[in-house]
Amino acid sequence: MSSNAPHAPHKHEQRGNAGMKEFKYGNTTVVVHSPLVLMSPEERKQWFEQEWQKGNPILRQIAEAVLDCYRSMDTVPQSCKDDGRKGSREDESR
Repeated sequence: MSSNAPHAPHKHEQRGNAGMKEFKYGNTTVVVHSPLVLMSPEERKQWFEQEWQKGNPILRQIAEAVLDCYRSMDTVPQSCKDDGRKGSREDESR
């Protein structure tokens, strides 16, 4: 696709545009195919609570991944956190 071609919204062949929402971040377009994007905040909260109680394995994996990110931040030296770096072994010796 050339850079001069007009942008055509992405369309999932099986679902059409139902439950699809596009977000623009600078030059990047993010397309989300999920009925969650069409729900109100209260509906989403209720959906997540119900799925968590049912033990939805994907939801639990996402939660674990988020917790892992916070855990890895706990092991970063404070000097790296202060200036926004992720940290490395070299940083620990500074």
